[in-house]
Amino acid sequence: MFSSIRAKAYLILTILFTTLAFQSVLQFIQSDKIREQMVFLAETETKIIAELHSLQVATIQIQQWLTDISATRAMDGLNDGFDEAENSVTQFRQAVAELKRLDHHSGIDYTSLIPTMEIYHQTGVKMANAYIEGGAPAGNKIMAEFDDSRIRDIRQY
Repeated sequence: MFSSIRAKAYLILTILFTTLAFQSVLQFIQSDKIREQMVFLAETETKIIAELHSLQVATIQIQQWLTDISATRAMDGLNDGFDEAENSVTQFRQAVAELKRLDHHSGIDYTSLIPTMEIYHQTGVKMANAYIEGGAPAGNKIMAEFDDSRIRDIRQY
């Protein structure tokens, strides 16, 4: 009688320990997957978000520099807006290249933003030159075209 109770107790304990060991292995595997996802988030996704923000900042800077030079009409040495806008274009291209490197697995074509940004920049240069050469009447004619050519929403990426 005691041997059958002892055998049943050993069997129950064996089943419990086996179940506990199996659950421990599953938890270890799950925690390893979570750790991998956290590393990916920290090392890649955060950088992607930062580069998308860089695209937005560069776009705003292009607008700001070209609008500033339009307002000052490049007078009194305030003519660095063209160079600074070009620097922002370079920063935009660098951010696109970094996004392609970081986010190659998503299938998003970040390079498709470059032609739109170039049109935006060229239209802004045209507008600024119109303001410099012809004042507000000439520049105002191009202002709407400049506004319409901007990149609408980088956040969609």
